[in-house]
Amino acid sequence: MRLRYVSRADVKFMHDEIFERECYGCAAIADAAGRAGVVIDVGANVGLSALWFAARSDVVIACEPIPRTFAALVENVGARENRGGETTTRDAATTCGVRGVEIKGAARDGRGMATVYAHDVGVGAERRDAADFVEFPRAAGWATRENARDDAETTENLIAYVLDALKGDGGGDDGLESNVVVGAGRWLRARVADDDDDATPLRRLASVIASFVLRVAVRCVAAYMLSGARVVKRPVVTVSDLIEAHGLDSVDLLKIDVERAELDVLNGVDETDWGKIQRVHLECHDSNFDRAVEVLKSKGAFDVVRVDALFGSARLRNIRASRRVAS
Repeated sequence: MRLRYVSRADVKFMHDEIFERECYGCAAIADAAGRAGVVIDVGANVGLSALWFAARSDVVIACEPIPRTFAALVENVGARENRGGETTTRDAATTCGVRGVEIKGAARDGRGMATVYAHDVGVGAERRDAADFVEFPRAAGWATRENARDDAETTENLIAYVLDALKGDGGGDDGLESNVVVGAGRWLRARVADDDDDATPLRRLASVIASFVLRVAVRCVAAYMLSGARVVKRPVVTVSDLIEAHGLDSVDLLKIDVERAELDVLNGVDETDWGKIQRVHLECHDSNFDRAVEVLKSKGAFDVVRVDALFGSARLRNIRASRRVAS
C-alpha cells in the first residue's frame, strides 16, 4: 500500500491497528456479512479507516479538519487506492455548511468500493464558522480541538504504548517500525522484570535501570513529536448536520476518534437522530469514559457490548455500542 502521509511515525501504527488487528472488526460494522450501508468516520486522519470502511460499505462520510491531513485523506482514498475511479469536487451540503469532495468508488478485487464523501471540517456539539484546532506535524494522529489538548496525557499514553509494544519480537502487528532504535528498545525492554516475583536482586536492579532509560527516551521522543504544534481555525459541523446534509435515514456505524473531544461529538447528535444510528465505535480517553458510556446508554436503544483497553496501561479504551433488537 502506497500512502501519502503527514507524519511517518504514526502510519505503521494506524495501519497495523486498522488492517492487521482489525480494530473495527466486521462484527462492529453490520450484519454477519460484515457489510454496511453508511459509515460516518469522524476523525478520518489520512484515510486508512476510510479505506477499510470503503471495502465494507456503500457510503463513507469522512471528516478531517486539518488541511494537510485532509489533502492526504483525499489522495489516499481517491487517487491512490481507487485507481480508475472518478474524483470530483462538489458542495455536498450548502444548507449545513458541510464542504468537501466526493470520491466515487471503483471496483477492486471483484467487490464494489463505497462512495466516499470527504469533508474538511471538524465535528462537534454545535455548528461554528471557526474553532481552534491544534495540529502536530510530527504526529498527525494527535490533532484535536485546542481546548482538548493534553500533552501530559499524550506523553504518558505513548510511554504505555511503547513499553507494551516493545515486549513483542517485532514480527507482529505492534505498530513499530523495524530499525536500530526500536531494536535497542526491545533489548532494553527485555531487561524489565515487570511483575516477576522470582527476579533476583541483580535482575531487579537491571529492570529499574532499563525502565528508567526507556521512559526517559520515550519522553524525549514525545517532546519531539509534540514540538512544532500550531493552532488552525477550522469550521465545525455536527453529526446531525451530516445526517441532514446527506439525507440519511440510517447510519450503520458512527466511528469517532478525536483525541479527548469525543463527548463534544456525541453531544452534537440531535435526539431525533439517535434512532437512526445503529452502531457506535468510539476511541475514548479515561477522562471522558464514564460520561461517554452514560450518554450512549441514556439514548435508550444501545447496549455497550464491549469495552477494550487499547494497549498496556494507557488511558484509552475502545467502546463499541450497538442497537438492541426489539423483542
